[in-house]
Amino acid sequence: MQRLKSHAHKAKEEEEFVRDSLDTKEALLARATVENEERFLALYKNFSSVLKERLLDASKAQTLRDFKCTQGDEMAVDTDQPSTMEVDDENGGAKKRTMKLQFYSFL
Repeated sequence: MQRLKSHAHKAKEEEEFVRDSLDTKEALLARATVENEERFLALYKNFSSVLKERLLDASKAQTLRDFKCTQGDEMAVDTDQPSTMEVDDENGGAKKRTMKLQFYSFL
């Protein structure tokens, strides 16, 4: 009988521990959800403000040429210097290849 009482007492303590753990995890999950919502809203607001700035700059262009100039300034790439990259050959050894990059504008 004493053994059963001891076992019941241990089970009750374990149940309380599990309930406390569950409450703690629920609180952490709720807090993380709120933090994620706040971060998402902040990210959206930052993205929105950057997008508005870029659209305002683009809308100031009177001609397509002006628009291309504003876009070209942001994405300027020096195509005169060749680019080098390592490529694995069939035997597994690495060798360097030089490539000349060419960019085409579709605007």
